[in-house]
Amino acid sequence: MTRRPTYRLRKLYTRQRLRIISPSDGRGWLYAYLDGGVEWKIGMSKDLVRRRHDWEKRCLCRNRKWFPPVPVANRRRAGYRVHIEKFTFTGHWRLVWREIVKPALQRAATI
Repeated sequence: MTRRPTYRLRKLYTRQRLRIISPSDGRGWLYAYLDGGVEWKIGMSKDLVRRRHDWEKRCLCRNRKWFPPVPVANRRRAGYRVHIEKFTFTGHWRLVWREIVKPALQRAATI
């Protein structure tokens, strides 16, 4: 799968940021976990407990590390901005969390 060029991603983010917030959007959480020590997942949810239970039931990986969720005022908008689905980083998970994933969640939470 080919990655989108940076200029296109910036254009999409700018367009999304300028859109009016939907009345159906609302408070929620951005969350992140590390699956099997290799693959990161970032997502959003209105009900974090239910969502976490869904992931635990659907994916039987026992080596999953959950990170502290970030509360957001507009979960769909923030989720769109940070939504990366699954991705892989090299390096120790503490460094990836501190330098990449956590700042991305915090930036998305401020829009």
